[in-house]
Amino acid sequence: MKQSKKLVICCVIAPFIALSAGCKKTPADPAKKGADAPTVIAEFDGGKLTAEDLNYAIPHLAPMVQQQLQDPAQKEQLVSKVAEFMALASAARDKGYDKDPETKAMIDFYINQILAQTYFTKEIEPQVAKVAVSDEEVKKYYDDNKAEFSSGKMKARHILVDTEEEARALHAKVVAAPDTFSAVAKEKSKCPSSANGGNLDWFDRGQMAPEFESVAFALNKGQISEPFQSRFGWHIVIADDKTEVDATPFEEVKEGIKQKMLAEKKEKISEDTVEALKKQKNFVLHKDKLDKVGVQKTPEVPPMPPVPPAGQ
Repeated sequence: MKQSKKLVICCVIAPFIALSAGCKKTPADPAKKGADAPTVIAEFDGGKLTAEDLNYAIPHLAPMVQQQLQDPAQKEQLVSKVAEFMALASAARDKGYDKDPETKAMIDFYINQILAQTYFTKEIEPQVAKVAVSDEEVKKYYDDNKAEFSSGKMKARHILVDTEEEARALHAKVVAAPDTFSAVAKEKSKCPSSANGGNLDWFDRGQMAPEFESVAFALNKGQISEPFQSRFGWHIVIADDKTEVDATPFEEVKEGIKQKMLAEKKEKISEDTVEALKKQKNFVLHKDKLDKVGVQKTPEVPPMPPVPPAGQ
């Protein structure tokens, strides 16, 4: 039971940071008595917790915790715990702990998370919600990428190197003499397949990295690709053999394409908006200082007392 109580407490803390950060004792406003007056759920010297405060925060709780609010006993436990946190926070302010640098950094961190989420919800999400994908765009994507909707398999060899410069030099070499492809792969490729002359054998659609597969399956039998980049490095591929099955009919994949394009458009708008904001705010990431992140303070260990001489 103690462990589950701790879990509930941890789930509740973050959404109520703002409540604790703002709890200060304020005199009652006579003008707010009546229907519009806040409903005080708990109070203490230094602050109070209202139903309105809780109702603002509840939608941000984990679904599991929201479900617990349906049970009167668990609701009482939850609300009581939140009020206890606020009372403890008030006592901490009385002691001046909110001025402690480490504590202040933690408070600022959580408040910044809440403010960032609020900005995203109020400023960015409305723009994202306006995004639409037309039927014409969906059909064009299908027509331009029919191979993506075909099943099939192919047999290929490839060469993998670190730089574009090396890839282009090797590409010129194997295009001029395709029969040397395996020998070049064996000598120059950094892929384990180099031991077999770059041979990847047969593979199905969906088996390789998307950026590799899109190039490989676009090749005709015997064709050598232009150098292209993936997260592994720079590739050159030769198609040794290939089997294809007709593409799935448009109507069967139309909705899936639309949802995919919609998600990509929304993500791009979000990213572009954030990038524009960073530019407006003169955002700079000092990458040369990243080695300072994650370095924990080493606690001071008192020196060991001297070992007494033998016999003492």
